Amino acid sequence: MEFLSCKLKDYAQFVKLRLASIVVFSAFAGYMLAPGQADWHKLSILIISGFLVTCASNGFNQIIERGLDALMDRTAKRPLPDNRMSLIEAYTFATILGVVGLVLLF
Repeated sequence: MEFLSCKLKDYAQFVKLRLASIVVFSAFAGYMLAPGQADWHKLSILIISGFLVTCASNGFNQIIERGLDALMDRTAKRPLPDNRMSLIEAYTFATILGVVGLVLLF
């Protein structure tokens, strides 16, 4: 059970969960400020797909910058530089998030 907890924390760190949540919240706020009545179905799709695409983007960013992240104290303990996540696992996870998010947006 501890392995699962650690793995979930690694995934949350990989997709920068807090940053993704802030991005989605700003999209939600912008939608709610628009004139007219809210379409809750469209809003829920926006939130879910926006969250998935943002997480994928953050993941790909960490893949690209893994070498630099390994050099800095602040980022050296991220899942990729610390070898808690393989490159294949990272690519697979980010790709799945991105594809599912884009399909929902389409």
